Amino acid sequence: ANSDGINMLRRGRAAAAFEQLKYAEAVLAANPDASAQELDLLALTCSNLGCYYRKAGLPRAALRYLGRALKLEETFGHEAQQDSCSLATTKLNACAALSGMGNHEEAERLAMEATRLLVSANSSGPPGLEESSLLAVACHNLGAE
Repeated sequence: ANSDGINMLRRGRAAAAFEQLKYAEAVLAANPDASAQELDLLALTCSNLGCYYRKAGLPRAALRYLGRALKLEETFGHEAQQDSCSLATTKLNACAALSGMGNHEEAERLAMEATRLLVSANSSGPPGLEESSLLAVACHNLGAE
């Protein structure tokens, strides 16, 4: 439901995307004994719902979900490079929502945190395509803020 939802959002099918993402959230949130993998999926779902609300022009709702995703990722995230990318992506999405609300100082802080996270995650070797793309977005956001 999560990947279907984000694919629908990319194709402009907002109502169907919202339905899929809310379904994924309900299924994942209904389990009080969620595994680490399920909590990672809930964080991704919250991040995706944040993107939905941002695209729908509802920045406060977007920030609520992105904040929830950040909390889950920071609490239950692992040290793997992929987790650094997920956390950086969520920070950059929150940065965009904050910027859209005129909260440029907080947006800049999140862009800087995402930049530091991506740079430190790749200190042992060259960054991959995803890391490079995220770093470019983070640098762009820093310049814009």
